[in-house]
Amino acid sequence: MLLEFPGLTGEFDPDDGDHYKMERFAGYTIKQIDASNWQSLAACFDFQEQRIMLIGPEIENALSVSFCEAILCHAGNNATWLIERMGPWLKKLYKEYEQYYINLGKQGNESITG
Repeated sequence: MLLEFPGLTGEFDPDDGDHYKMERFAGYTIKQIDASNWQSLAACFDFQEQRIMLIGPEIENALSVSFCEAILCHAGNNATWLIERMGPWLKKLYKEYEQYYINLGKQGNESITG
């Protein structure tokens, strides 16, 4: 990751866990969105897309919970536009997490209203 995104060099400690690393990468990706840096955003999505099939369950969980959730929470009105720019595997993982996130909200509302 640091080889392809040298701007992240100061963001990582070698001992950081997978979730923290994905959270830092999500923050970098969000900076690209906010700066309308579409070429760098595409590079972020492509980086994830090219590696999804190679990752194990722990890193997949970090990608879902720390990366996809950060993008989901930040996307707002741009969600559809952002999802369209993801590759098929990242899009699938994102959509699965989005549904999980929506269901969590529904369960929380049901427990409040009883």
